Amino acid sequence: MARRLGSTQSRVVKMEAADRSVSLDLMMRSLPTIGATATDIAKWIKRAETARAASSRCATEYPELDMVRCIRITYVHDSKCTVDYAMPPLKTERFELRLDENILTRIDHWRSQQGDVPARAEAMRRLVETGLARSSPEVIAFRPADKLILAMLADLYKHLQVNGEIDAELVMSALYSGHYWALNWQAPGMPTHLFHNNEDKKEDVTFVVDVLDMWDFIETAFRKLPKHDKNRIAAEVDGPFGEHVRFLGFDAHSQNSESGLLHIAEFIVEKLGSFKSTFGGRDLDSHIPMADKYRRMIRVFEPIRRTLIGTMLSTDQLIKVLNAAKGEAGAE
Repeated sequence: MARRLGSTQSRVVKMEAADRSVSLDLMMRSLPTIGATATDIAKWIKRAETARAASSRCATEYPELDMVRCIRITYVHDSKCTVDYAMPPLKTERFELRLDENILTRIDHWRSQQGDVPARAEAMRRLVETGLARSSPEVIAFRPADKLILAMLADLYKHLQVNGEIDAELVMSALYSGHYWALNWQAPGMPTHLFHNNEDKKEDVTFVVDVLDMWDFIETAFRKLPKHDKNRIAAEVDGPFGEHVRFLGFDAHSQNSESGLLHIAEFIVEKLGSFKSTFGGRDLDSHIPMADKYRRMIRVFEPIRRTLIGTMLSTDQLIKVLNAAKGEAGAE
């Protein structure tokens, strides 16, 4: 059947099961191929339409085009076919998607490489399914270029007789056999530690950088203040930073994921070397939740930050930003 249709066996199986992913054009092209006449097709559509009308669910919940999908090919022999009718699949939601010409061209090129040359709508469904599957943290997938790079690295590993933690031959064996799941298996020689779901969120990284930047300005300005201005800050700042104007870090034991912010801050400072002149070598575990305080401070600091071109925070600005940590109405 697949050969006669110029398609794949998997598509034929889905067509026999009335799978919604089968495009209408493939369904309609397949019927004449297996010996159906125009009269036969008209009769089947009419019967499907009549059956739909008899069912209030089908008549009210499914689009008109779905009547063709009620036809399920069940038996083909000597260019003759018999058909029965499958219940239409669960209703889906239709939505409009606008794409630029470049993306449409790439989609058309992709679908032209498929055996059944799906319509654009079907091509989009398949591409979305593929993208969602690859984005799942449980799925380990490799492009051909990735496999080539790994194979070359494995050859270098073997040639240099590297006695490392990862068993290169075992890894390549898993790749050659398609057992990608084995790379995340708890077994000696497998790079299990590389496959985890602990990926930092972009908004968390941005927030931590903003906090470090703000505190870099605060501490730099505070260090250069004369003693009487420091005494003024101690007297006028009502909160955790009155007498100790110092970045405390983030809480490593917080239940609201603040520990993740701590790890990001430590990596930025100690591994990447950013802000190291100010915070390097410092214990950044605050032992108390601080993220909400920093968010309030940033809301006050950001408008000021845009004006700090070649200048430092003034005493009045420091007091305003530091007081925001407590969340007073005047500081907001």
